[in-house]
Amino acid sequence: MRFDRYDMLPGVELPVGYTLHTLAERGEDDWIEALNATGELGEWDRARAREWLEAAPPGSSAADRPVVPEGSFIIVFDGRAVATTCIVAPTESEPCAEVGWVSVSPDHQGRGLGFQAALAALLYAKRMGYPESRLNTDDWRLPAIKTYLNLGFEPVIEHETHPRRWKDVFDALGIPGPIRRAL
Repeated sequence: MRFDRYDMLPGVELPVGYTLHTLAERGEDDWIEALNATGELGEWDRARAREWLEAAPPGSSAADRPVVPEGSFIIVFDGRAVATTCIVAPTESEPCAEVGWVSVSPDHQGRGLGFQAALAALLYAKRMGYPESRLNTDDWRLPAIKTYLNLGFEPVIEHETHPRRWKDVFDALGIPGPIRRAL
């Protein structure tokens, strides 16, 4: 999915009792805790976190696109990291920032925390002057896709299967035909 409508972004507004911090402020232990909260983003430990936080060797999953600690956010409730997302740095060959790994602890889902975390990352991308942000997701993550669409992300059609897959997603979410601009 892609996003370039930075001028339309509201400010971050968290529910009472929640606070927003950068990864640089809270540290990798809280980031790892929030990433592991859903059990859907693979297993995160210090080695994997450092691979993405530091310039990784060629051939690793992070390659030359590290996570930006100042552009990555952790939402905290009662001292615990309960939600996160990050900005993966753009490069010369990939000038778009990537909003990555939006994660909300199951005990805190349904409060708009994924929206607010991703919004914080987009506001950072705006401040940095990135022309566009991208986000990868899976077809079956319907609540997440609805959140991204509500933020203003649009589908990217790069494969022959994408129009049909997006049609199925829109049908499942009950989104009417006129809104389906990218198809």
